[in-house]
Amino acid sequence: MHGRVVKGWVLLEPKRLPLAAAPQVVASLTPDTELVHPLNSSRPDVIADVLQQNPEQYLQRCYGFQFVVPNHVTSFPLSLRLGTRQVKLGHVCMEAACSGPNRSSGVLEGKSGWLFLGNDTNHSMDQHRGTLQLTRRGLRSWVKYARGLQRFGKSIQASVALLIAPAKESVLGQYHPLAAGKQNPVQQVADVLPRELLVHPVAAMKACGDDAFLVTDTHWSDQGAKVGAVELAKTLGLASRDVVELFVDDRYRSESIAGDLGCKMNPPRTSHTQRLDSYDLGRHIVYDNGLRSFGRIFVTRHSNALVDQTCLIFGSSSSYAMLKYASRMFGCVILVHTAGGLDPHLIAAVKPQFLVAQTNARYVVRVPRLTHSVRDQLKTKVSRLTETERAEVIANRVCNDASWLAKSAFAPYDQILW
Repeated sequence: MHGRVVKGWVLLEPKRLPLAAAPQVVASLTPDTELVHPLNSSRPDVIADVLQQNPEQYLQRCYGFQFVVPNHVTSFPLSLRLGTRQVKLGHVCMEAACSGPNRSSGVLEGKSGWLFLGNDTNHSMDQHRGTLQLTRRGLRSWVKYARGLQRFGKSIQASVALLIAPAKESVLGQYHPLAAGKQNPVQQVADVLPRELLVHPVAAMKACGDDAFLVTDTHWSDQGAKVGAVELAKTLGLASRDVVELFVDDRYRSESIAGDLGCKMNPPRTSHTQRLDSYDLGRHIVYDNGLRSFGRIFVTRHSNALVDQTCLIFGSSSSYAMLKYASRMFGCVILVHTAGGLDPHLIAAVKPQFLVAQTNARYVVRVPRLTHSVRDQLKTKVSRLTETERAEVIANRVCNDASWLAKSAFAPYDQILW
């Protein structure tokens, strides 16, 4: 387990015992998330050594706890939950962990060589085990976000969907080294969001088997991305049979890659995956601003797409593989990398027929914004680029239709790069 261990014990008075059939220790990491661990290990050693009493005759109960927090967490309130009551225990403060060469890689190795995220900044391991949960405030924020997404769609008469790309461990849990918890944050979100809005295709991806993900990467494979695209199309109202028919003749080839997990291993580890080989996405790229990750704007056009309409996606890293399929579903696809953050100005300017918010399962502990500003994000990101990085962005920039760009809503955004 990667991170720092927090452990201790709690002594409960006899009068507290009726309330504490299942006492829990709670670490409040953010207003929206909390780590919840049961106090299920007795500590007779504390009663004997610290209180100097006979554990068998002592009426009070002593419980131990132990959990791991990621290295970036330096302080948090700690509480004891007794039924419906919550009692403050204190505030835990730790020095910031070093970021030198001895830092943990944050990778868990599972069965048959499958790699998974450890406790990254999103507490992926704790999400999988069900010990990290969204608070009531966090769930209310998700409900507010979902209503806002639907409201945006209604304002421009667009079909809308929220696509959460499943976590690797939720689809291929049989390879994970740790047992899954009864409930995780994604399941909490699914329980409170409208069924007609949410796309979280765990069952469909499980049917895809090992081909759904890359062994040495956190992201879904090309075939997994196809499953996501097909399930998304259903929610957006496209005919499933027609969508599936688009991809029936697709061909794949085996390719060896390290991936975002394999490259963290020492030595780096590679694995084979099936890459889509019969479709060239590059032929349909209209514009790419050249940035990487947040702030990237990527546009495709396909004259023979299933529907000659525009789909605007406020997506994350999983959306890129899905473009190989979405670009054949919609005449124009606009991907803006915001991890689900919605930009009201862009929505009003583009007026797409289909509006999609896409994020990855591990990101649900951070509720996307309804008032995201891509313009401000670009200005901030570009201002922080070094001269070398700026040159790389300009070199990576693609504009295959200057007249389209000049007339589009993205011309002012493109000028920020120059």
